Amino acid sequence: IYNQAVKLRGEREVEKIAGNSNKTPMAISLVAFVSPAQPHRSISTGLYTLSGNLKSHFKGEVDVATYDMYADHSLTIDAIIENIIARKTKVLGLSIVPGVLKYAKDLFDKLNARVSEQDRPFIVLGNGVPTYIPEILLREYFPGAVVIKSEGELPLMELIEHERGERALKDVHSLVYEKDGKFISTEKVKIGMDKLVSPDMEEIVRLGNQGAKIYLESSRGCCWAACLFCSVVGLLGDRNKSLLWRVKSISQVVSEIK
Repeated sequence: IYNQAVKLRGEREVEKIAGNSNKTPMAISLVAFVSPAQPHRSISTGLYTLSGNLKSHFKGEVDVATYDMYADHSLTIDAIIENIIARKTKVLGLSIVPGVLKYAKDLFDKLNARVSEQDRPFIVLGNGVPTYIPEILLREYFPGAVVIKSEGELPLMELIEHERGERALKDVHSLVYEKDGKFISTEKVKIGMDKLVSPDMEEIVRLGNQGAKIYLESSRGCCWAACLFCSVVGLLGDRNKSLLWRVKSISQVVSEIK
């Protein structure tokens, strides 16, 4: 599925080269929240994996900004909202892990109070909590948003195509959304590890130089995958044995470390 999507995207590029050179890049904002109970500073690795992937595939057609409250404890919800509005953000991704739901909800409510419905960004929820309770979040906390289940690289690319009028919402993979009072769940897909591009290293290095701990991804899932309490299998792995644990190539990992 991923290869077909990339092939189709490549065919479209031929048609765009002449006409899109002067278009304003679509503003994408990605936010990771932190709980006050989290004392140390570390990067939200997935944020930069998504950012690097979007920049690599869409080149100058997107302008991606990351707001990592895990890595930068000086960031505030109000300051992030000001930036989202100032940038005229079209797609807003909110990463929600256990312990931060109320902060994501705070941003959502304050943003909706500041921006008219016509000018609001398309809001996408991702990471562990949305993956496991998508319908509860969409019904009770974030009406009008959508949820990406599990990995976000391909679905986020497809959502950008949706916002550009190039793809129907029902054709976006790994998505949960509400339509006419019913929840729609699309086919779940996982990206091949050999298809991953390097994360947004410029931002990672900047935050590392400011004292944040840096984590780099070498694999996804778990080769054991038998712990009933663990969320990793549902988020980054699969009960299918061939997809339990997927690894990046050694050369790719070494390149990112360097």
